Amino acid sequence: MRLRDAKEKYVNPERASKYRARNSEDTRRSRREAGLVLRALSTFDLLPGAKVLDVPSGAGRWSKLLTDRGFDVVGADYSLEMLEYASEFAPGASFVRADGFRLPFAEGSFDLVFCFRMIHHFEAQAVCGTLIPELLRVSKRFVLASFFHPLSMHGLKRRLSSMISGKAHSRFSLPPSEIVSASLGAGARNVTFFPEGRFLHELWLAKIEK
Repeated sequence: MRLRDAKEKYVNPERASKYRARNSEDTRRSRREAGLVLRALSTFDLLPGAKVLDVPSGAGRWSKLLTDRGFDVVGADYSLEMLEYASEFAPGASFVRADGFRLPFAEGSFDLVFCFRMIHHFEAQAVCGTLIPELLRVSKRFVLASFFHPLSMHGLKRRLSSMISGKAHSRFSLPPSEIVSASLGAGARNVTFFPEGRFLHELWLAKIEK
């Protein structure tokens, strides 16, 4: 998927509405993802009131989780429709329209930058060359970002399906080594990984420390 197409995917009101409906349901996947995020967050030494950027904020489920934990949350998304949904779902957070690749914040504006289900929409060059350095630029201490690991049953099934159908896939996996290289090259000092289910589920979290 081209960079512009991926950014504008949920600008379409119909797609945004479907995304909101899908991600507002209490499903096994949503519970599994919440468990993974909470497991990772338990390793942070952030106090209530810490400033957190949620990008992309989507329909607001993570902004709500983060505000419920006492953090001062700013949600950012490229889609105005998503921002409207998010502001309703997470009224304790503030929201701004922004491009994750060019964030309108000064260096070190946030204690934590949280980036969930964004990286896999873009090819490695855009993620490692631009996105990760930008997330680190506006972070004072931490970045917590999800990505798709290439070695998983779910990822293999998706890639085989794409090959059989002949349709170009729009989700990209990224080896942890490339996350580490991009992070350290952008000034981070350590990267820790949290797998959702090693070799089964493709979703992993990267905790990047400055």
